[in-house]
This record gives sequence, C-alpha cells and structure tokens, in this order.
Amino acid sequence: MIIKIIPPKKVEGEINPPSSKSYTHRAIFASLLSYGKSTINNILICSDTEATLNAFNQFGGHIQDSNVFVGIGEPRKTEKIINCNNSGTTLRLACSISSLVKGITILTGSKSLCNRPIWPLERALNDLGVETISKNGSPPVAIKGGKIKGKEVEIIGNVSSQFVSGLLMIAPKIGLKIKVKGDLVSSTYVDLTIKILEKFSIVVERKNNEFYVNKQEYKATELSIPSDISSASFFIAAGLLKGKVKLINTIKDPYQADSQFIDIIKNMNGKIYEGDKYIQAEQSNLEAIDVNCKLCPDIVPILSVLAAKAKGVSRIYGIEHLRFKESDRIKSIAFNLRKMGIDVKEGKDYLQIKGKEEFQGSKFLSFNDHRIAMAFSIASLAAKYASEVIGIECIKDSYPSFLCDLSRIGVKYNVR
Repeated sequence: MIIKIIPPKKVEGEINPPSSKSYTHRAIFASLLSYGKSTINNILICSDTEATLNAFNQFGGHIQDSNVFVGIGEPRKTEKIINCNNSGTTLRLACSISSLVKGITILTGSKSLCNRPIWPLERALNDLGVETISKNGSPPVAIKGGKIKGKEVEIIGNVSSQFVSGLLMIAPKIGLKIKVKGDLVSSTYVDLTIKILEKFSIVVERKNNEFYVNKQEYKATELSIPSDISSASFFIAAGLLKGKVKLINTIKDPYQADSQFIDIIKNMNGKIYEGDKYIQAEQSNLEAIDVNCKLCPDIVPILSVLAAKAKGVSRIYGIEHLRFKESDRIKSIAFNLRKMGIDVKEGKDYLQIKGKEEFQGSKFLSFNDHRIAMAFSIASLAAKYASEVIGIECIKDSYPSFLCDLSRIGVKYNVR
C-alpha cells in the first residue's frame, strides 16, 4: 500500500494514543506463567501483540471476556509452529518460555524477523542445558525444553535487552542468576520487565548488570496498560512541525524509555507542555541536539525527522543496536532523509543530520518497518509538496489507528 500525503497549512487536534506495546507483551506472558485469572485492562491490539496472544493460546492459556487471561503456570507443548509474525519481543520472550516446555517447540516469523538475531539467547539457553537449532543464529528456531539444569547464566547485552527480559520471565520457575556481559542496551525495558514481574508477586534483586531471582510462583493479578509514549511521539512531532496537538491520557512514565523524548524536545527548544494526564506540543523553531539514544532507540526515527528541521547540526549516537530492528534503521533513516534533500552522515552507531528550513516532497520507503513508515509520514506534513510512503501497511505492527489519527489532526491523504 502507498499513502500520498498532502501537506496541510497546519495541524490541530486531540489524540488518545494507543496502549503500550511493551507493557502488553510482558503482561500477557506473565499471566500465562501464573495459575488462575489475571485481569489486564487496556491492552494494545496490533499485529505484534496478536502474535503474543496467539503464542499465549498455543502454550495453553485462554482468554475470557477480552481482558481476563487464564494462566496455567506451566506452559504446554504445542503441536503447531508458533508464528511470531514481525514481532521480535514475541519471539524472544516465547523462546525463553519454550525452554520450560517438555518436548520441541518451533518458532518462526516474517522474512524480516527471520533475519534478526536470536543466537545470544540460544547460547544462554544452551548453557542452561537446553538444546536449540536455528538458521545460522536467526529464526526459525527449534527449542527442546523441559530439562533446564543450570542455575546461573551469562548473556551479552549489546544486541537486545529482550534476551535478558526473556531469561527474567523464566527465572522464577527455576531460580536463576543472570549476568549481563558488557553494555546493556535499552536497559529501561529490562526495568519494565521487572516492574511487570513485581505486579505478579515476583521478587528480582538487581546489582548493576547482575540479576538474582529465587525460585518462586507467579500470582495472578490485575493491572492496566498505560499509553505508549513511543506512539505518542509521532503526534508530538506533528505538533512541533506544523501546528498544535494534544495527547490525552498521556504522561511521562519512568518505565517507558521513550519518555526521554519529552526532555530531548525541551532541550531542542520545543514548545511542549505537560498537564494533568496530557502532553501538548506546538509549532516550534527547533535547535540542533547532541544526544545519546542507547536507552531509547525507538524514538530515533521520529527524532531524526525533527533534527532535519532543526537549526544546526544534530548528532544522535549510541544507536548501533538499531541495525537489528525490523530494518537496519540507521540505513533506513539516512536513505529517506536524503530523499528529503537533507545532508546526513551515517556512522556505525550514529547519525549526523544538518537541519534545513524546508523539506522536499518525495517518495519514501518504509522498509516494512512501522516506525520508519510513521516517521516519514509525519515528515511529509512539513514538506513543500505532496509525498508518498511506500509500504504504509506495516503500521499495523504497533499503531493500527495511525491513519485515522492523522485525519483527526486535519491531514488529508489517499491510500492505494
């Protein structure tokens, strides 16, 4: 699908962003590992979380009344292959859970997902006595579980924090010490995993990059999923570029790494206001930024668009792990910025972007990456002429109502 966006004179409106995808994945799998009924309110329904819901069902859980998740404590063997679609979080958490299942579990996904690494988690599971077979360290992957022997494991932290989160999910079932070697990228997502575990009565002790979890039982609970700051960031950017947008039911959340976006924008001289359960952004004369996004990689696509409009030269660094997302996001961002007429330099772990007053309209590629598709849809609002984004359908991975919300702030577009 291709979307053509006609730049509006201004945007204005009120948006209620979708629920947090990161919270939703973790809460669903934690409910599976509990015995009994957990109530999870305000879950996000999108392509990625549907993959987690399907895995939940295949492992033996079942859902009542849309928000009541009945866990079975010990996941069961499934005869069918678990298809994680395009969801890296589903894959990595489900791989760890598969190590608890007696017998062989096979997991696969989209072409894009099957090019993303799983080998660090494989090595850790192998060290725990779990047998695995994969396609050169990427999916599809087969896991023979039910015979975990070790009580201590090491894992590298510079590829994805989701590997650590996966190990933390199974740790209460076996009692486990997890040691992260080197830097732990996106460590706030590990903090979020621990917070969700605590909601299910799990105690995790952390000392720097070492995690200690005694053998204990998950207990069914009730919780509500907050709004997703990473999804809200696209419409915050729309306001900053072209008018005024209010995000309701949205606040900074210390367990969502992308909350740093708010502070980064303030440092760019952005007009952004935090009220009682809302955030409002208004058109601003942005200034260049030098920022380390190691802990908040998901905001880099839209932050790069704002840097392209800012006065001066911005540098966004600490982002090598973006090369292992739905696309190589460093390359994808640089490619599309150049299509806009922006001077950009791409390094191993950074982007250097020279701001420009006016964007060229262009034909952007999504690279089948939802955050790239949405970032350059927002960039199109500030272009001189109409722009197109090719492959817009991938927004379903995290924000199915994105186009409807564009309409709500006065954006005209057509899709073919």
